[in-house]
Amino acid sequence: VHGRGIPLRPIDTARKKPMLRLRPNHARAFSTLRKTPLYDMHVALGASTAEFGGWDMPIKYPLGIMKEHLHCRSEAGLFDVSHMVPCKVTGKDRAEFMEKICVADVQGMPEGMGSLSLITNDNGGGIDDCIVT
Repeated sequence: VHGRGIPLRPIDTARKKPMLRLRPNHARAFSTLRKTPLYDMHVALGASTAEFGGWDMPIKYPLGIMKEHLHCRSEAGLFDVSHMVPCKVTGKDRAEFMEKICVADVQGMPEGMGSLSLITNDNGGGIDDCIVT
């Protein structure tokens, strides 16, 4: 049982091949970096940008990371997720498949709801976060 009382399913560590292969960064495949719809706003606000997965993404604003963090906690913040691509998993075993690659209780999730989750490797280590709907 996880420290917050969330039961975790056992991990099959005997598996020879990964259940899911995530592609490496394909930024080199693009002659120019892609920009999100909010890119011009980020630049106008003075953001420093860097390459992230083929996208030109903001990484820091002029006031600095700590002041930006504190502002988000005391006021509000906006996280540009435009670069994140949705993936639709289909088929009769889709919920079972998703429960094999992430920690969300997909089969117990009410229809129309979503959950922040973690995609895990075969040893239970984290690969990336995801939102399952």
